[in-house]
Amino acid sequence: MRRIGFAVLALWAASASAGDCSIAYLRGGKPSKFDSMAHQALDRRYQIIDIDPVEHHFVDPKAVSGSMPSPPMDENGQPVHGYVLLAYVITASGRAESPTIVKTSHPKLSALALSATDTWRLAPGQADGKVVCVVAMQEFHF
Repeated sequence: MRRIGFAVLALWAASASAGDCSIAYLRGGKPSKFDSMAHQALDRRYQIIDIDPVEHHFVDPKAVSGSMPSPPMDENGQPVHGYVLLAYVITASGRAESPTIVKTSHPKLSALALSATDTWRLAPGQADGKVVCVVAMQEFHF
C-alpha cells in the first residue's frame, strides 16, 4: 500500500473550521512549479494570499491514514499507466476538500484520484500555533 505524500503550497486560513476554508495564504519566497497551478485550480473557490514563512511559524499537515489508488486494468488485463495532478485543501478537521484535477492523462485515472481523497485523513497544518487550512497538490503516478 503506497502512502500519500503531498506538496504543501499554501498556508494559514483565517478562522479555519471544518468546511470553512475560504482564505488560504500562499507561502511566499521562491515560487514552486505548482504555485500558479494551485491558483488556477482553486482561486474561484478560495482567496489565496501570499505570506512570508519567515515571519510565521508553520507546521505542515501530516498524513494519518489513507493510501494511493492502484492502477486500473485495461480491456486486455494490463495496468493503465498515466499521471494525475490534483489540487485540494486540507481542512482544519484534516479532510481533503474540493479536490480538483489540474492535469491528467486518462479520465479513468482522474476518477480514481478523486475518489482516493475521500479516504485520506490528515493532521491539519498550523500557523503561529493555530490550526489552519492548507492548499496542497498531489501527484499520482500510475
